[in-house]
Amino acid sequence: MIISRKVKDENELFEIKKILEEKGINDKFDNNQIVYILIENSKIIGVSKVTRHNNIGILNYVFVTKSKRGENLGDGLMRALFNHCLLNGIFNIYYSGVNDYLLKKGFKKMDKVNLNEDIKQILSKSQILSLNLNDFFSSGCCHS
Repeated sequence: MIISRKVKDENELFEIKKILEEKGINDKFDNNQIVYILIENSKIIGVSKVTRHNNIGILNYVFVTKSKRGENLGDGLMRALFNHCLLNGIFNIYYSGVNDYLLKKGFKKMDKVNLNEDIKQILSKSQILSLNLNDFFSSGCCHS
């Protein structure tokens, strides 16, 4: 059975760091971040993180181990994470850059000019993707 849930403790964060470092991602975690994981047979097989800035979230990444890709697990992981965000007052998610996977899942390209100054400073890339969580959950599970 595969379970998606919020990270519980420092041991899981340590395991996530090891997985991400293997992919060349050096990440740090703090209280403004919401981290969800996929677990199969007590092993972490996926991780996704949103950094909270008041009532918006910045999607840092969605990652599923290579052996589990193509099973739509990333979608389930994102839905669990985004549901948590919505229930906790985060209504919009942004991603810095362009990502075909996220576009297929319902994110839309937007012009950075339309963002408030605080968010512009956080998002480093000129291309930005955005997702309204109310729209995301009201549109069903198939976006492509």
